[in-house]
Amino acid sequence: MGREWDMKQSENVNTKKLQWITFLCMTVISLLMIGVTFTHDLSQMSFTSIVNVVSGVIIMAGYCVLCLTCVLDRSVSDRSTRLFYCLLIIGFLGALTDNFGWIVDGNPGLIWINHITVVLSFFIIAVLGPLFWSYQNALYPDGKQGLKKILLVLMVIDILYILIASMTGFLYTIDANGYYAVNVGYVFSSIYPYIVLMLCVAENLQRKIPARQRMALLAFNMTPVLSGIVAVIIPDWAMIYVVLFFDLMLMYGVIQMEHSIAMAEQKKELAEQGKTLAVQSRIMAEQSRDLMKKQMQIMMSQIQPHFIYNTLGSISSLCIEDSKLAAEVTDQFSRYLRVNMAHMKDDQMVPFEKELEHTRTYLWIEQIRFADYLHIIYNITCTNFLIPPLTLQPIVENAVKHGITPKEEGGTVVIDVHETLDCFVVMVSDDGMGYDPDTLSRDGRLHVGIENVSKRLEILCEGKLEIESNIGVGTVVTVTIPKGEIQ
Repeated sequence: MGREWDMKQSENVNTKKLQWITFLCMTVISLLMIGVTFTHDLSQMSFTSIVNVVSGVIIMAGYCVLCLTCVLDRSVSDRSTRLFYCLLIIGFLGALTDNFGWIVDGNPGLIWINHITVVLSFFIIAVLGPLFWSYQNALYPDGKQGLKKILLVLMVIDILYILIASMTGFLYTIDANGYYAVNVGYVFSSIYPYIVLMLCVAENLQRKIPARQRMALLAFNMTPVLSGIVAVIIPDWAMIYVVLFFDLMLMYGVIQMEHSIAMAEQKKELAEQGKTLAVQSRIMAEQSRDLMKKQMQIMMSQIQPHFIYNTLGSISSLCIEDSKLAAEVTDQFSRYLRVNMAHMKDDQMVPFEKELEHTRTYLWIEQIRFADYLHIIYNITCTNFLIPPLTLQPIVENAVKHGITPKEEGGTVVIDVHETLDCFVVMVSDDGMGYDPDTLSRDGRLHVGIENVSKRLEILCEGKLEIESNIGVGTVVTVTIPKGEIQ
């Protein structure tokens, strides 16, 4: 793929160099032609010849300017560009041969040059027909390819006719004084370009293209027809290459217009695509929020019974041991549930102070159950941030239930909360039994609470939960909450 790109770039560079060389050559030839024209004795020429020579020099200069414009412009496709340059060069050469023909006309010593320029001019007209068709088919490639063979056959027939008619004097004659004059065969030589142009017109009428493109092609074809009619009526006026120049200017303008329209349509399409993508993005964001909310509801429904069942079990035990204390615990627990349920309805972040209050309530109940068997240390240095609901309490509950209570002599749970430059850190550590963190996902007793806490942290605040545990040493659970707009 890279090699193909390099080859294409190299080809473009070589093409551009060739175009610059062509332009420079055309410019030099035009300057020489101007010099020859104005050093020639114009007083010996007829008025018609002078008009043709001056108009030819002006048109040659126009071809040079049009060539330079195309060299500096890249808006035309590669194939049509090459064909456009062929028409430019052929038109330029036609104007050049015509000019030489008119300059040497009436000069007996340069009759041989007159013969060459006249024949070349007829040959150039013969080549223009297929080239016209190829160019317009490159611009709008939906024409009939079979027409190309017909045009080539007609071109060969016309060239043979020009050779034969020129040698027999049927096409034109040049007298002893060097003056050129058309004969009867000149009328027949006009049949070929007319047939070619009419075939192109008929094909253009059948093309499935917009009206503006059809009108441009018809104008491209019909202007040579009109110039040919004038040339037949007034053969002394050299019109074909002048008309070709204005035809090329017309098509160049049409190409620029088409390019501008295509760019405008592309911008409009991109804008519409942008709007569509924005709507789709908005819909996807809403769907993502709905999905997130449903996931949160599912996770909360998993956590809620787990906490309630454990708390009710503690109250049940207290009812047997101390009914008054059980009533106090029940009252505390009921207030806790009211606040807890309020947070669970909207699944929003809650102030850490409230989450800490829930956890204190839970630990107060557990300390009543286990007395000196369970020790709690609070090391809180900041509370001015938000946290997902039921984040701290399940972590502490796991520390108590799976770290401290299985240990015969009990242990200590430390809750450490501090702030760094870019985040808030909540650490829950215990000196309990410890476990292998790799088995956490396979432990039916542990994975529901911890996994849900981890997911909710990620969803609600892009937080992170990390666990470090060693069997017989204890466990450290670290919650990291990035600072942001939610703080």
